[in-house]
Amino acid sequence: GVALHVPGFRGEECKGTIAFLVDFRPIARRFLAVVRVGDTGYAWVISREGRILYSPIPGFTGRQVADVQNGNPSLLAVTEKMRAGEEGAAEYEFDRVGTGKVEPFRKHGVYLPIRFGNTFWSVMVASSENEVISSLASFRNRLFLAMGLFLSVGMALSAMGMKAWLIVQGE
Repeated sequence: GVALHVPGFRGEECKGTIAFLVDFRPIARRFLAVVRVGDTGYAWVISREGRILYSPIPGFTGRQVADVQNGNPSLLAVTEKMRAGEEGAAEYEFDRVGTGKVEPFRKHGVYLPIRFGNTFWSVMVASSENEVISSLASFRNRLFLAMGLFLSVGMALSAMGMKAWLIVQGE
């Protein structure tokens, strides 16, 4: 859960706080679990203190990032930037897909802090390099096809225009 405190004042003097404990799981399911990028891409959230607030990988939520990194220097560098409240893009090695452990593979992600009051959470959306490259390759192939079609139509129209010009010149 996430504790929210609202201070109560009488005049200039703080008399205490009213606290609300918000269960983060339904919020995460509604807004973060639906974020999918291909088969291996997903969103995850950490607190400023480095606690994983949401991860679709079973057993990660609630743990410290340092406990699940297994000494991974590329992931450590990214999470330190996230904990500092920075935003940006990152590459890192990771060894899990869903519930299974696999050979390490490269992931690409974008992270951004969500600020409220004097604290923040960092959200990262990451996907495997293979999925990113395959979607770019698909775009490249469609672009080549479109350009080839455009070139073919242009050549056919030019040939017909040239033939019409020669006919008009011959009269």
